[in-house]
Amino acid sequence: MLPYNPGGHAAYRDHVLTNLRKYYPDPSSLPKSTWDILEHFFGLDLSGTDILVKNRYSAYGPQPRLPSCMQRSAMLSFEFNINSVTEWVAALKTCPLYAIASGTSTFDLANGFAANGYEGHSPGHYSLMACFVCEVVMTMMFLFIIMGATHGKAPAGFAPLAIGLALTMIHLVSIPVTNTSVNPARSLGPALFVGGWALSQLWLFWVAPLIGGVLGGVLYRGLCPEPAEMVTGSRTA
Repeated sequence: MLPYNPGGHAAYRDHVLTNLRKYYPDPSSLPKSTWDILEHFFGLDLSGTDILVKNRYSAYGPQPRLPSCMQRSAMLSFEFNINSVTEWVAALKTCPLYAIASGTSTFDLANGFAANGYEGHSPGHYSLMACFVCEVVMTMMFLFIIMGATHGKAPAGFAPLAIGLALTMIHLVSIPVTNTSVNPARSLGPALFVGGWALSQLWLFWVAPLIGGVLGGVLYRGLCPEPAEMVTGSRTA
């Protein structure tokens, strides 16, 4: 595969400085042993590796990082005594999702990390009331569909399809409004990472789905017939 060239060793040094200032604005937060290793690799020019293997790549397929970048990652893992990919990822960040999201230079936790929000933190800047109504209605309809798809008279085997398509439509409708919650646990996770405004607005994404769930159950009970027979299981030996 053809390597992606970010600009050589100078570009690598700029990348290191930019990310150190971004994620570690307080230099004292890193131990001296870590700074010693970073300083060593900051001045280590591995561009000769790129020159050496520049003709060893296929012209097909996606473009990976430079061979020097991959070599530097391997050497860093040895310096930090990391013996597996799992340990390497854990050393970067304990949350895998965070590690994936922060793998781009445009990532900024202040942008929300897909946290749910209203008004200024709504993707479409929808008002608090609009977001509240959206979450209540979406959750209510989702519960209604779940209960209908799993009803005793519903066609067997189609519940996952109906529920999955319903959730897809809910996301298409409500992502521009609230980033889509319909699940308090889904809202809690990103809010804990973002903090600040995400935690202060979290109440809506607990209250609205709970109200929507209750309304969905009441609506289904009022509009749909109950199963004609008691649903029972069979005891296994």
